[in-house]
Parts: sequence; structure tokens; C-alpha cells
Amino acid sequence: MNAVQGIPAARLERHYLPSGTKVLLLPDERFASLQIRLWFDSPLESRMITPAALLPRILKRGSAVNPSQQEIVIALEELWGADINTRVSKYGTTHTSAYDLDLVDPRFLPDEVALLRPGMRLLAELVYDPFLPDGGFSPSFFREEQQILLSTLERIKTHQRSAYAHLRCLASLFQGEAFAIHHLGIPEELRELEPTGLLSYYRSFRQSAALSIGVCGAFDSLSMLENLSECFPQVSPPPALTSPVPVESVASPSQIREELPGEQSHLVMAFSSGLAYSHELSLPLSVVNGLWGAYAHSRLFRYLREEAGLAYAVYSQLDRQWGVLFVTASISAEDAPQAEEIILDHLASLKRGEITEEEWQMTLATLRDTYLQMSDEPYSLLSFAHYSQLSRSSLSLPEVMAALQKVTKEQVIAAANCLQLHISYLLAGNEDSIAEGASNE
Repeated sequence: MNAVQGIPAARLERHYLPSGTKVLLLPDERFASLQIRLWFDSPLESRMITPAALLPRILKRGSAVNPSQQEIVIALEELWGADINTRVSKYGTTHTSAYDLDLVDPRFLPDEVALLRPGMRLLAELVYDPFLPDGGFSPSFFREEQQILLSTLERIKTHQRSAYAHLRCLASLFQGEAFAIHHLGIPEELRELEPTGLLSYYRSFRQSAALSIGVCGAFDSLSMLENLSECFPQVSPPPALTSPVPVESVASPSQIREELPGEQSHLVMAFSSGLAYSHELSLPLSVVNGLWGAYAHSRLFRYLREEAGLAYAVYSQLDRQWGVLFVTASISAEDAPQAEEIILDHLASLKRGEITEEEWQMTLATLRDTYLQMSDEPYSLLSFAHYSQLSRSSLSLPEVMAALQKVTKEQVIAAANCLQLHISYLLAGNEDSIAEGASNE
């Protein structure tokens, strides 16, 4: 146990399989499950985001060995209730497809039960030996998953107004760039996608996506590496990834207003810092985020929501890869100018160093608790290890905590002064237009 941070000092081991695949091992006996994760990392490109979002959903439906979802379910049940999940994400200039296998820790099962290799083989079959009737993806699987994904994307605009406002702000901030696209793709492209096009993408994915494997739980490292080598012998190409260039400030911030029928408006303000992930002020910028709006004790919650009563919800979030901090507030459109003024006033206050000891300590404590919570979750530990790899950071979780404790108010003030308003985006509910249209009918 690390006495200073209170985080168990589980060591992260980095290895390479004979195939060239990088392996991140986190041996930790605290957990009652064993999690194995495959990460496939590719350069983020606009043309691949939509098929990359659909592909894992199709692959999960069946393999050549188990060609139906029912057979996959039975195979997982035979592994004492194992589970397989998939997800896609964007991280800076990298696109990641992740495939997770969760197994019960063999320590809690009878000695004769073998889970590890059968579970790994099942996961490998789904990715590398998919169900391809007549040489292509099942048309019925394809149409079903295509429609589910399309419905999910369409609901963002109609039922997740805050997320849609954030997406529209991203579209302006990263105009013409792949990061502006939702990680689940573009509805119009999804409608036009055909099974043959997805198969073409799958073949390209197999050849170009760089595989890394992470394992967290109680295991012997040498035995685990032997199992991984046997179950995942496929040669992995070296990663052709780049670090994002942080978004620089602009001389004149953009003011954008769009209308969408609805009862609530959403204000999204993007602040660029020009600070790369590796910059010495990047971690202090996380403290700025905590002081300003990330938590329930933060200023924007206390003053914009509680005191002024202008926001139904308000929060800030930091993307350290791009050095951009977003403030999102659910408000009435008529209150947007006053809300924006309060948001900017509190940033100016932080830039002047007007930070009370109470909010300083509360913010550091909350950040510390966030990392402590991560240390108790295999999923979070593996995600941290992978994101650190993509960020080219060698710091472990305890080391990040130690660095956080050394952050000074002077560094936080300097980081705050790097923030400049880049875009102010308002998604306004146009009730007046709706009423006018109804009265003209």
C-alpha cells in the first residue's frame, strides 16, 4: 500500500508477445474477477468512424465456431457466467475499438474448472474468425445492428439535447477534422453502409489496427503471457499513431446560436489553452477544472445554479489531449448572456488567484478520491494504463497522485491564465417558432 496516496501500488508490467503485440499486465489479488481487454488502435480518420462503430456489434453476434447469438450466450454461461462487451472511443487523434472479457477469478472455483484459455479462445474467435455465411456478414445481423445503432444516433438529437449541443460545439471547434464526428458515426453514412462495405473495412482493420492487450486480476504473469501467446498469435502491426496538437487560442471567439424545438436550451463554451498533455501545466489545468465546474462544490454549481438559479445543470470537463476545457449549462435561452457573464467572471477570478483554502482543499480531495475510486475498479485501471500509453506517459496511478499533491496555487493560476474563450455555442429551444407555426395552421 502506498502510504501517502492510499493507493495499492500494483505494478504495471509491460511485455511483448512474439507476434509483436504489446501486453499490459496488472496483477492484483484484490479483485474477484479477471478482466482481459483487447485494444485495437488506429489513426482517427473521418471515413472509418461509422463502419468502426458498427463492426464490433456485428462481430459480437457470432463466430464461425458459434454462429449465433444464442450459441455465444451458451458458451459464456458454460464459462461460469463470463461476459463479453465491446466499445469504441476517440482519444485525441486515435480511434480505439475495445473488446472486453470478464471471467470469474479461478481461485473461487473448483480446481478442475478451466476458464482462461476457453474464454480467450472465445474472444479471439469473435474478432479473428467471424461468422461469414456465403463469404460476407450475415444480412440479417447487419440490418438489425445497423438499425439499433441508427436509432441510438438519432436519439442524441431528439432526446439528449445536452450531448447534441456538445457535439455541435465540437463540430465548430474541430471543423473539417475527424474528432468533430460522434464516436458512433454519422447517421447518413450509416444508412448508406452495406455488408460488403463493412467487410472491406473489417479486412483493412485486421491489417492496420495495432493490437494491445491488458489483463487485470489475480494471475501469474509468465503463465498469462503463455496463454496470450497461444490464443492471440496474430501478428500485430506497429502503431502508426500521432499526438494531437493542442488547440490554440483565437483572437476573436465565435458566437454561435442554433435553434431546435424543445423546452430547454443548452450553452456550451469551449476554452482553449494551447497546453499539450505533456506540458507541466496540464495537470494543474485539471485542478482549474475542479475549482471551476467539475464537481458539486465547484464554483459554477454553487453560483450559477444554486445562487443565481440560472441553470438546471452546469458542469465543466477537460480534454487534456487537446488542452480544451468545456463548460456546459442547461438554461433558458433568455438567460444565456447572464450565464455566460457569470462563467467568465469566475474564470477571471481564478486567473487573479482568488482561491479560498477551503475550495482548494476540497478540490484536491475530490481529485484524490477520483483516483482512489479508479484504483478499486479493474476497468478503470486498464483504461488508465491504455490512455497513459496513448498519451506517451510513463506515470503510474500512484505517481500521478503524488504529482497532484505537489501542484501549487501558482501553477493553477498560470494554467487558468492559459484559458481563452474559443467558442460560445447556444442550442436554443425555439418554443416561439413552434407556437407561431401552430397558430398559422
